[in-house]
Amino acid sequence: MPKLKVVPKSELSVAEISSFEAKIQAALVRMAMEKDLAADPSELVVRDLLPIPDLGWATNAWSNQVATVANAWQAAPDVNVRLAGAQQNRVIAFYKVINRTLNPAIVASRFSLGATGVLGVMQLEELWAEQESVGFFGPIFYTDGETVRYDFFADAVVAINGEQIGFPAMVCEPYGEQIAMDAKKRVMAAQWV
Repeated sequence: MPKLKVVPKSELSVAEISSFEAKIQAALVRMAMEKDLAADPSELVVRDLLPIPDLGWATNAWSNQVATVANAWQAAPDVNVRLAGAQQNRVIAFYKVINRTLNPAIVASRFSLGATGVLGVMQLEELWAEQESVGFFGPIFYTDGETVRYDFFADAVVAINGEQIGFPAMVCEPYGEQIAMDAKKRVMAAQWV
């Protein structure tokens, strides 16, 4: 069972973070191959999630793009973004939380499959109390055809864009979706890998 407790970045070494991210990348590639998204792993790329193309947001900046009420769960704006159509040829892993807000009121978040099937609940207040801005948690995976939903819980009313809290993720997809095949050729030509 993945550890869903949020661990502050300051408690992890660079090597631990690199190892954790490498395991997530390997899992994403394995999942993509199981979904037949490519004939060979070399045809896949792992990249950062961008809210506009991957979640359908109007901006790539992480913030609460919906007002929250006090002491209740409030759906984020990407409620029920189904990984279909343009998003269907990918698998996603959420694994990190970032905060650029002083004294945030959003104290928890949960990830679900649409309106049902909670996949994870994260208590964020401890992270904020320690004045940490980045934390890591056991990955939460979504794949094609599934519906990404995450909700906020705040201890006070928060206006739209009032807090800059986000959940960076990794996306694995075939070259040609967001990253051109030419990018792979250029990396290979530079002998970077």
